[in-house]
Amino acid sequence: MVSFGRRESSQAAAVTRKKAYGEPVTYVPLDGKPIRLTLGLRALNPAQWIEVDEFRADEMRQKSALLAERHKDVVGHLPDGEAGSRELWNHLTNHVVHVFPTLYRDVERVAGRIVALTDVHTDERVDVRTLHPIDACGRIAQEDFAVMRRIDDAWILVAASLCFPSRWKLSEKLGKNLSGIHGPVPRYEAEIAAPVHAMFDKISVDRPMWRLNWTVIDSPDLHQPESRRRWASADELAASLADTDLGDLLHFRVERQTLTKLPETGDIVFTIRTYVRALGELSDPSTARNLAIALRSAEADLVEYKGWEPVMGHALAWLDAHSAGD
Repeated sequence: MVSFGRRESSQAAAVTRKKAYGEPVTYVPLDGKPIRLTLGLRALNPAQWIEVDEFRADEMRQKSALLAERHKDVVGHLPDGEAGSRELWNHLTNHVVHVFPTLYRDVERVAGRIVALTDVHTDERVDVRTLHPIDACGRIAQEDFAVMRRIDDAWILVAASLCFPSRWKLSEKLGKNLSGIHGPVPRYEAEIAAPVHAMFDKISVDRPMWRLNWTVIDSPDLHQPESRRRWASADELAASLADTDLGDLLHFRVERQTLTKLPETGDIVFTIRTYVRALGELSDPSTARNLAIALRSAEADLVEYKGWEPVMGHALAWLDAHSAGD
């Protein structure tokens, strides 16, 4: 059995994540202000839709294992998701073989469209003629993919390949609208449901968008469908701190999310690229201070939703100690 998503969490782990093609990938979306429930969208350069870094080989092998061992948990699709998934496959394959040509070999085309290729890191032959297209998409990039379709004035999740969820299950979200998907999020319906729906309606083919989402979490694993917590109380965490620094026990998890409207179906592709770093890698005074400000500002319902209760006191003490030089 594979241990999905665990990486070295020591200071020896890469502090910045270098792309195979370009600048290091480092996302720390903290600005020294309290947490705000906002969309935080910005325009996306289409050439930067998919990201690649030095963890690609490891993450693609993890995805292959998940797709083999837990396929029904990480891939789901409805009949309404067929057309959008196929259009996504065409869009994605054209993009990756152009931007990252050395990551794929034996590219096969039929009538000008890519139907099969081999990923160099997994040696898997991915053939859309034998796989559902959303399944195939998840096998050729580190990102997770979700297809949203507008049905009866609502945006519905109709297909997804979700290998690296942040404590939610695809089976519980497939077929739901935006409000149903975000139901557990505190104050979602009251404060941002309408803006999110309007944003989906306004996204245009020529203007893809992206945003960042972050949390502090008690595991470095990328595949985290369960909401269970490692420690039930602050006292349990304190026992773990007897021989391990908190900076190695807690992790800063960032999702880079993109939204792209497909021109033929009008469906929207939502990608999630997940980055996880040990809290100890964020120990510079300014970052520690900004994270402490954000955590202190979290209201009780958000603390409960994020599962921060057992770790909050210890985390703030650790961050305060590391921000002393700011």
